[in-house]
Amino acid sequence: MGNHKERLVGASLLIFLLFSLPGCANLSPLPESLRHKAKGQPLLSEIASDPAAYQGRIVIFGGRIIETRLFEKGSIVLLSQRPLSAHDVPLRTAESGGRILVEYEGRLDPAVYSPGKRLTVAGRLLPNPALRPGPTIRLEAIRFCLWPHEPKTIEEEQNKKLAAYGSIDEYGAIDQYWNPIGWEPDVMGWGPGWW
Repeated sequence: MGNHKERLVGASLLIFLLFSLPGCANLSPLPESLRHKAKGQPLLSEIASDPAAYQGRIVIFGGRIIETRLFEKGSIVLLSQRPLSAHDVPLRTAESGGRILVEYEGRLDPAVYSPGKRLTVAGRLLPNPALRPGPTIRLEAIRFCLWPHEPKTIEEEQNKKLAAYGSIDEYGAIDQYWNPIGWEPDVMGWGPGWW
């Protein structure tokens, strides 16, 4: 009987350690060597104002993909920059600090690297072309991480559901003149099969 209890305690301890170790480790998808080289990097606006001063420097940026294009010699991804979390994940709700042209030697599928997805890039700064208004920088990608689509927030789901029933006024409420209470299929039992 004692042997069974010892195994149970040992298994519990092992499970505890497995779940507690990721909290101690660095959860960034980028290697520590690249993170060390990019430590203390300037802001995107500082780099964009004087790209020649920072040319060749290793930096880490992230953001939302605006567009991905294929060319004969590789791919270019245009990002709307967002600040990164402690684990190098582009923040979802943060304001954009500018745009980043990411050049990659390989071919990236535009269907996979599609608009709206988040991307974290470690790269070398290149001379900045004056192609777009506002702060824009150009990177040669060394390493990057494409993040999966995040689930929609509850508020986005509610707004989508409300919009299906009619117009929504500026305060987020259903326009009662067009959709009186009780006609919504999921409210008050008016769903499929109510008859």
